[in-house]
Amino acid sequence: MSILKIKSGKNKGCYRVRIQPLDENTGKKISVPSKVVSSYAQAKRVEKQLWSDFLENKVSATPEGAKKFADMFSEFVEQRHDDGNWQHATYVDWKYTVKLVKAYFGDTKLKNITEERIRDFARWYIKNYQGKVSRNSTVDRRLQHLRQYFAVLIDKGILKTNKVPRNALHKFFRTDEFQVIEEKYIFTPSEVKDMKSEMIQELKDLNPTFWGSRIGLLIALDVGMRPQEIQALRWNNLIKEGKYHVFEISDSWSEKLHKLNGHLKSRPSNYSHKTLNLSDEVFDLLKKYHSFQNEFLKEKGISNKNNFILLNLRDQNRTILGMPIGQANMNNIIKQVARKVNIKGDPDKINVYTCRHSKISIVANISEDISLPILANRFGNSVKIIMSRYLHADRSRDLAMLDIINKDMSNTQQAQ
Repeated sequence: MSILKIKSGKNKGCYRVRIQPLDENTGKKISVPSKVVSSYAQAKRVEKQLWSDFLENKVSATPEGAKKFADMFSEFVEQRHDDGNWQHATYVDWKYTVKLVKAYFGDTKLKNITEERIRDFARWYIKNYQGKVSRNSTVDRRLQHLRQYFAVLIDKGILKTNKVPRNALHKFFRTDEFQVIEEKYIFTPSEVKDMKSEMIQELKDLNPTFWGSRIGLLIALDVGMRPQEIQALRWNNLIKEGKYHVFEISDSWSEKLHKLNGHLKSRPSNYSHKTLNLSDEVFDLLKKYHSFQNEFLKEKGISNKNNFILLNLRDQNRTILGMPIGQANMNNIIKQVARKVNIKGDPDKINVYTCRHSKISIVANISEDISLPILANRFGNSVKIIMSRYLHADRSRDLAMLDIINKDMSNTQQAQ
């Protein structure tokens, strides 16, 4: 046993702690000096520390242990990028972690990286960059990156323990240092109706070359697609499913690279899924817009080489290049519309993604009969992500619930 209570001698009543690791090559026990402590609880802590020290010494003895941690981490990120394992946005995010690791750890060797040093790094970031301590915050993502990297080193046999513990934020920061995450604004069904009515009315007075952003937003409010998926929509993606008109999508647009990604977010290139259905009014507008787009391009002698629904018709260079309307245009328009119809939330914090969050919440709250697995598939997410990231309380139903509670309370009091 590694912890034994001493029954005689000057240390009677104390606990002796020893570990007996085996040599990986010979199988023989490696001698590690034991320690004597006064309590069992202390003995457990010391046992853990002895193993930690032993494993750290093993790292120190390897060639990797003497390498600069920041350089190793940077090389790992570049290798992942060169291997084509990451999307561009993922690579950019990891590069920021590389920048911070170099700034804080400098020439520190891998053998000197401990959980305490990682904790100090996290607290240094919050202090110097005014970051927030919350789930999915910037510091949380840095710690997730480091934990993933250390896991790779463990798989390679370079490390034995991960220097970033599970639930690192809760280990590294006090509860009172956490910040409440601001709730995303979610449109009510009546607000969605008002915004759609406003945009459809605006289309009547606009030259169709200006329709693109509003068409994209009407699609977003109807089916809750991601903005980059809406940008990549092709006319042949619009199909008939039973009595409904839906999109069958398999691609998305990269704003940073100005090209198609060749796949949906976090999905293989051959993956596709069908969306929720378009409303009849939006479908009719799409038919009208398609006719105009064809006539416009024919007149200009330009081909819609990507067959994009939201092909940019306002900038001829972008039209020729086959580029869609940008997300910034759609974000600006939805803020304007939100102000016009007196949306209660802060218009500056509303964007195309608000449509997605709202649609998922509204649909999921319609009925208990809604199948979350089917719903998640229609939105291109897992049930876990739908529940944790996109599902919000429906404010209109929230008030209705209070009406029911107060009505039942009133009836109960009258009966008494």
